[in-house]
Amino acid sequence: HRIRDGYGPRPDRMAELATGRDLVIVVDSGSSAEAAAGLSAARGAGADLIVADHHACDGSAERDFPFVNPSRPDDQSGLECLCATGVVLMLVVAATRELRNANWFGAIGIPEPAVADWLDLVALATIADAVPLSGMNRAVVRFGLRSMRRKNRAGIQALLERARVSGDITEHHLGWYLGPQLNAPGRIGAHAEDADLPVRLLLAAGEEDARTLAKACEDLNLTRRKAQERVLEDVAATRFRGIDAPNLSWFAEAGEGAAWHPGVVGIAAGRLSERLRRAVIVLARNGERLRGSGRSYGDLDLGAAVRQAREEGLLISGGGHRGAVGVDVAPERVEGAMARIGQLLDQSLAPGDDARNRSRVIGSIAPRGFTADLYDLLEEAGPFGRSAPHPRLVLDAVRLRYAPRLLKDTHFLLLLSDEAGNTVKAMAFGAVGTPLGSALEGLQRGALIDAMGVMGIDNFRGQRQPFMRLEDVAFR
Repeated sequence: HRIRDGYGPRPDRMAELATGRDLVIVVDSGSSAEAAAGLSAARGAGADLIVADHHACDGSAERDFPFVNPSRPDDQSGLECLCATGVVLMLVVAATRELRNANWFGAIGIPEPAVADWLDLVALATIADAVPLSGMNRAVVRFGLRSMRRKNRAGIQALLERARVSGDITEHHLGWYLGPQLNAPGRIGAHAEDADLPVRLLLAAGEEDARTLAKACEDLNLTRRKAQERVLEDVAATRFRGIDAPNLSWFAEAGEGAAWHPGVVGIAAGRLSERLRRAVIVLARNGERLRGSGRSYGDLDLGAAVRQAREEGLLISGGGHRGAVGVDVAPERVEGAMARIGQLLDQSLAPGDDARNRSRVIGSIAPRGFTADLYDLLEEAGPFGRSAPHPRLVLDAVRLRYAPRLLKDTHFLLLLSDEAGNTVKAMAFGAVGTPLGSALEGLQRGALIDAMGVMGIDNFRGQRQPFMRLEDVAFR
């Protein structure tokens, strides 16, 4: 359980888990110095141990067990872009190869595992963990999406059905629909067994079981969203302790009103990072400590800054990777620790560089060229994600057919037109409370603007209509 058991291998829980077992496999944890005691407890209980992880590791720690991690200082694979599920994939591939060479499958009389059948799960994890879409990750996501479109996994289909997703599944659906639904039970569930819901869902063989489990995940995700909104509302109302530096903003629970749920601070940090265009750390009170999560922005290496602050003694614990971190800090030291992390981020950039204002645009386009055929052509260059952003386009000198329309108190809908009457629908998702939202609120019908964003496709009622996911505007 995320709250009661913590994020890493805690000694008492690891000893309990390992008792009576021959083997314990630890995934997505076990690389930090803090994890050493928990891993030792598992060995002390008599179990063999395998660690499969991707986080930056303490190179000074001695390990007498298989430690599979492409971020090890001595690793030569070049696969440090992998998420933990990708590391497990490579572990399974290597184990299968060894067993095949030893004729183990033939001797036992069982077929080899069909590793390719699991690429849909690896693709989902790769997108949901926001690791860079470079190297092997690009191939994994591309072929994983192809596998997912064959609709062979009842659990994923049930989630897509509840999200009313139609048409081809893209990396956008993985990151914005499937990932949050599967993530919520472990973050927000009140019972330890809630964390098992996503596993049971992904293993479900029947459609009815899958639909029941998908509904349970969706209900917990709704609870997660409400808890997350509490954090964002408190931040908007300045009910927090924190600073706003050039490349880092941090927010700590101020003790006014309801407490922040520690299971949602990481997602809140991600939303704030997108909104503020800088790295963000959000901290909730946990006993006498402040514990929280951070999300990076652009090319900022937040993981390296947090590890340095931990080594300098400013944090009780802290670690992670380039894009996401976890931190544990004493309340009386939080200002100094966060200031140091912000300073380290500033120092990591070249003079005059600004991670907040980078928008690579591939070109401008006229509304009449904004077609479904162009969308399909651009998608062939995918998959897109962190370190491989969607191609950004600019609609030059377009007019608003009417004032921006507010949807669900969060989004803005615009209809953009050229002088010949060709139109493009644009959606500014989650723009309320952001600089973009403030700019749109002041626009009137007929305003002349340049609009920047990426192409999306709307499959409403079987009709494929392209639209722009609006990211920025400039006034003419």
